[in-house]
Amino acid sequence: MSSIRQPSGDHHKYTSDALRSARETVLDGDELRRSYPRPLPATRVIVLVTGGPSDDPTTTATEAAAAREDGVHIFVVGVGPFVSRQEVRSIVGQPWRNFAFLVEDAGNLSRVAEQLAAGICKRKLLSL
Repeated sequence: MSSIRQPSGDHHKYTSDALRSARETVLDGDELRRSYPRPLPATRVIVLVTGGPSDDPTTTATEAAAAREDGVHIFVVGVGPFVSRQEVRSIVGQPWRNFAFLVEDAGNLSRVAEQLAAGICKRKLLSL
């Protein structure tokens, strides 16, 4: 992870589009049921890494709520000083501290990797 560099400058963050795409394409329950007719043993998880506020926080919160209602657990890793804690909370829902991780820069991502993995595994145990 130490080789990951955080880009500088003004970058658009289409977070709502990313959440919608993950929910509708990658994690689509109907598509998974067609592929695996028996109940899936896996928990559905989105790990969102962001470097700042999305372009449309309201739509992002709506998409995140839809994913959570579909049974998807959303973890957010906020990188850098421009991350909106309020938006992170709206994405992960409650209890937000179990699903949100903040680091100063991309060089510190390895610091939260173990906590993130433990959080994902804990969700798997709780959902069985």
